[in-house]
Amino acid sequence: MQFVRWKKVEGDWELATVSISETLLKSVLAEPAHGLPQLDRIVNAPFFTADGDLVTSAGYHAECRTYFMPDGLEVASVHGWPSEAEVDEARDLIVEELLGDFPFASDADRTNAVALMLLPFVREMVRGATPLHNIEATVQGAGKGKLARVLVHPFLGHDPAEWTLSKSENENEKRLTTILLGSPGVVFFDNVGEGVRVGGDSLAKATAEPTYAARLLQSNKSFIARVRCAWLMTGNNPSFSKDMARRTVRIRLAPDTEHPERRTDFRHPDLEDWAAENRGRLAWAALTLVQSWLAEGGIGGGQTFGSYEGWASVLGGILDSTEVYGFLDNRDEFMEEAVEEEDDWAEAIELWADFYGTKPVKPSELHTLLRLTHELDLGLDSMDVRALGAALRSRRGRVLGGYRIERAESVLSGAESRSRATRNAWCLVPEKPAARRRKGRAGG
Repeated sequence: MQFVRWKKVEGDWELATVSISETLLKSVLAEPAHGLPQLDRIVNAPFFTADGDLVTSAGYHAECRTYFMPDGLEVASVHGWPSEAEVDEARDLIVEELLGDFPFASDADRTNAVALMLLPFVREMVRGATPLHNIEATVQGAGKGKLARVLVHPFLGHDPAEWTLSKSENENEKRLTTILLGSPGVVFFDNVGEGVRVGGDSLAKATAEPTYAARLLQSNKSFIARVRCAWLMTGNNPSFSKDMARRTVRIRLAPDTEHPERRTDFRHPDLEDWAAENRGRLAWAALTLVQSWLAEGGIGGGQTFGSYEGWASVLGGILDSTEVYGFLDNRDEFMEEAVEEEDDWAEAIELWADFYGTKPVKPSELHTLLRLTHELDLGLDSMDVRALGAALRSRRGRVLGGYRIERAESVLSGAESRSRATRNAWCLVPEKPAARRRKGRAGG
């Protein structure tokens, strides 16, 4: 179905029909002043409207301001009342065939992954915002990136664009503005690195509201975007601010081998190729699970998730009704770990400041000091000096207990910054207002 024929002038002022890029189409249709239908997103797979109607016909759908371009995708018919056999087949195709070889830490982690796969198909049914999905692993090579790609491929039809999170809040705000201008189906922050703490006002705002307002780069104009994407990130044991932790769903991989990248016992040797070849079947499976839930009355799930009640109700209802259990069962554990880690590190920084003040300190010295304090649970019993150094690098620039953690060489100046004492050393920088110090200890 075509609503607009685009023309350009050629030769002797003759008009010739042309095609325009998807990016330009979004830009034109997003501005109501043109008198054209408003467009929030272009999708390449069938989806459900806010009323629960399944959209399978190509073209523009005004009720959800979405343009459906099948792009060659063929999906089998989804029955209005899927049979028990169809639901079983759909569930097994996702849970066993697609996800069966991933080393999920628990059933909850696996079910949260299924929820992420279903989300883009039902995004219009979810009132309000949706949380950040964090695919993390205990070690490298566990398959985080692969899991992320195969979960969103059935809806997108391609790999998601990979973005990075910066240590700079200003840079992250600019990046999010650029991303959301393109109305993506999925926003994917890949392999969040050491020293980057997941948090900040801009990311919290983008994941907390169904709309996002910002000023356009190099302009005085502002824009407001409807946020219809799924939020996704990967990382190895990433660190979160308290505020961002409560906006995050954990999907954890925990291989039981030291070198998971050496595994060969997969049912699908190249899972990403298999997922691409079977995209139509996987899309059918996702749609069938949703339709089965709707046929049974579309009753919301009983899970609670502050600020994301609409998301939890819809996804929880689908998963419960189709017997994919464990949704959000790891929520309390994740929050406890995030809060406990933050509190313990704040205490550790206070102890560090009491003994060393703002002087440079080597990881080995700090390791000895912290091991003497058994009441702090920083995992030091299994953390050697090298691992503590990595933990410090992942927290560089963070403010804890009134101090900012920095490399000594980046803070000191002149000959002092090049001295042997500062090599591979760390120091604390007081943040305003001045940190509260206990009396009786040497420092600075």
